[in-house]
Amino acid sequence: MNARSAAMADTVHIDPSLIPNAARDALAAATADLIQGILNQPGGREALDAERRLYEAERSKA
Repeated sequence: MNARSAAMADTVHIDPSLIPNAARDALAAATADLIQGILNQPGGREALDAERRLYEAERSKA
């Protein structure tokens, strides 16, 4: 496996047009509920902000 195929192995491509509307809506609702639950916890906003910073730092390295 070369470097390019190794990098591609860590990437998932999803075609949103193939996701049924009901599944898409359920996923969106569950995601919103999760985020709201985290935000309602003490320190939740800070935890999400810290995760976002880590995500962006990793993404900028790529």
